[in-house]
Amino acid sequence: EQEQEQEVKAPAAADDGFTTVASGKSKGAKGKKAAKDKKKVEEEEEDDDEDDGFTTVTSAKKGGAATKAASKASKDDDDDDDDEGGSGSDDDSFWSDDESDDDESDDDDFEKAKSSRKAKWMQSSDDEDDRVAKKTKAKRDRSDKGKAEKKVSKKKGGADAGEGSATVEWTPARVTAGAEDLLAKRGTRGNEPRKQATRWRVLVKHAEKLEMSVPERASLHLQLILTLLDSTPSLVLPLSVGLFATVAEAVSELLNLLESMKSKAPTRSTVVKGVFVEGGVASVVARLDGEWTKALRKADPSKSVYVERLRQEQMLMGLLSRTQALLERLSAKGVSASLALRLLEHLYYRRASPSVEVEGTWLTPEQHVAKVQSLVAAVAADGEAAGQVKALLCLVYTEALHGDFAAAKERLAVSKVADAVGGLDVPTQALFNRCLAMLGISAFRAGLFSETYSSLVDLLSSNKLRELLAQGVSIGRQASLAERALAERERERQLPFHMHLNLDMVEAVFLVSAMLVEIPASSRHHTSSRAWRRLLDLAEKQAFAGSPESTRECVLAAARHLASGDWVTAEENVLRIDALDLVPPPSDKWKETLRCELQRAGLIAYVRAYSLVYRSVSLDSLAARFSLPTTEVYTTLSKLIMNGDLAASWADDVLLFLAERPSKLHSVAMTVADRIAALVDVNEREFDALVSA
Repeated sequence: EQEQEQEVKAPAAADDGFTTVASGKSKGAKGKKAAKDKKKVEEEEEDDDEDDGFTTVTSAKKGGAATKAASKASKDDDDDDDDEGGSGSDDDSFWSDDESDDDESDDDDFEKAKSSRKAKWMQSSDDEDDRVAKKTKAKRDRSDKGKAEKKVSKKKGGADAGEGSATVEWTPARVTAGAEDLLAKRGTRGNEPRKQATRWRVLVKHAEKLEMSVPERASLHLQLILTLLDSTPSLVLPLSVGLFATVAEAVSELLNLLESMKSKAPTRSTVVKGVFVEGGVASVVARLDGEWTKALRKADPSKSVYVERLRQEQMLMGLLSRTQALLERLSAKGVSASLALRLLEHLYYRRASPSVEVEGTWLTPEQHVAKVQSLVAAVAADGEAAGQVKALLCLVYTEALHGDFAAAKERLAVSKVADAVGGLDVPTQALFNRCLAMLGISAFRAGLFSETYSSLVDLLSSNKLRELLAQGVSIGRQASLAERALAERERERQLPFHMHLNLDMVEAVFLVSAMLVEIPASSRHHTSSRAWRRLLDLAEKQAFAGSPESTRECVLAAARHLASGDWVTAEENVLRIDALDLVPPPSDKWKETLRCELQRAGLIAYVRAYSLVYRSVSLDSLAARFSLPTTEVYTTLSKLIMNGDLAASWADDVLLFLAERPSKLHSVAMTVADRIAALVDVNEREFDALVSA
């Protein structure tokens, strides 16, 4: 009792700030230390009480713990009863998924706490040590008891859930309640789309077992597909290869279900939740098509993932074709036309060969063109105005690709799309440019080099062929932020790599055609093409002309030899161009026509170049020099004489030149004309720069 009184008095004396003699200092220090130890013990007791959630005195703590455990157990029992009642709760027992995620406690934590507390109070008295040890033991006993009760309640709840899930009977009402619950929680925080998709699969499985109506099952299938599409981490990134295949398989199952319907069409009133074919399946298939195109734009063509994406195109085309046929049967013509246009965009650029497969059937060239024409007719009948223009351009491209240049040119001319192309959207303008490029290539294959030149001159006049064909974006290092943002938007409209035209081939076709058109007409009084003139200017500025290597060098070397009448060397330089080997077959016909055109152009250039040197030349010598029949040589030169391009006349089989050397006035006039032409060229370049800016 005296010791306790001393411990109580010592803190009070310390609080009063006592200053006793030296004999009482030691007793005051001991009392102060004991008071601090006691205060720490009381604080720890209060913390323990707060952790356990008790508000009663120490003697009633055990009763409070028992009360809390009992209330928690009763609450779990109530939740289990609610689940067994079939309510739309989010408990896992509703979906028959038994989860065992009990958190096992570790007794080492109490040993560590005890050792730490003992070390903390090592300097206290023996009574205080016993007191702390008893407190720690009591706390451990309470924790063990509470966790044991918790484990028992969890095991009991799990058993009840397992019994409930095993004895639960799935009914249409239960499936509908589950669907409503998932729809209410869609998009909310804490609901992962992948977990929700698993639960939708459970509902689909039980709906099939219960043989629910087709509209209700279609609604469940559609919600499953939409949930799978929601599992993408970002709208900017495309669907992964595996997720795309999963969604495509789910769409195929939905189409199988809808195709098995015996009625004519599901209407809005017969489909649960307003989900119907026209607005559901069509939008999902269109979304898949957009995701596939986006994935190809993002993928690197040199990697294997690009090939994996291309392998999925046949599956996607099958879904588009089946959905379009279903919508035609349901008389949803507007949406069917939009899907027909999407399917047309997958077919128009393909060359008819055994590699073209649609709906599991290999197409011949005639069948391929007929399939494209049928899709174009469907779009033209029920599609929008912009879609009709795009479908027409796709048909023009297909006909030009398969060698029917006359029909393609006539169709494009009759449609008058070229007059209104400036008001169309960017993808349609790119498609129009692709049609012009393919028309030029088709004319080149047919040996119509002047038609090739007229089709490609507008595209090749500027240095932006890649941008015009939507095959890339050129941006400089010193570009501003606005220019970089514009380039990023342009990249989103680029075509996938497998749809690109070879730019080297297009340029080679144009340069060869320009050479064959410009060399014979070099003496006529007209302005030649800016692209050809720019190429000649660059060639004249070169100090040394080595062996030709690139496409432009080969064409320039051929032009120099052809201007002097050496058509043999010109032909050798032209055939050295590797890009011409990429011209679509048949490729032998244009080579034969190219030789004839080179011979004819060499004949005209030779006669004009040496008309001031020779007085006459025999017809047989010209025919032997250029390996042409005499009749063709006579016809060609007679046309030049009649058009006033050659001052000569025929005397039997001899060509008499009547040309005189130009006077000084004539030479000055020609110099002025050249300078005016150069000035006009500079003005046109400045105007193009202002317009493009």
